[in-house]
Amino acid sequence: MNHVLAQSQVARFMVIAIGSIAIVAAMRAISPILNPIFIAVLFVVLFDVPRSWLIKRGMSHGSALAVTIVSAILLTLFFLIIMGRT
Repeated sequence: MNHVLAQSQVARFMVIAIGSIAIVAAMRAISPILNPIFIAVLFVVLFDVPRSWLIKRGMSHGSALAVTIVSAILLTLFFLIIMGRT
């Protein structure tokens, strides 16, 4: 019985390993499509926190969005200027 169980665990490991390799290969093949999507999701999550905080503090949705966008642009320009000097 232990022999059958050991074979089952080996087969399970092999299926998981091959599946993982297939998923990584597929993600690598479609990375030109996935990378912009992942970056967009990152920015949405990153900029939603200050926007939500401003809304909680009583600012309107539009104003909070505008402040968040302007702040992000200014922060980006600041870092570009700093990086340009080095």
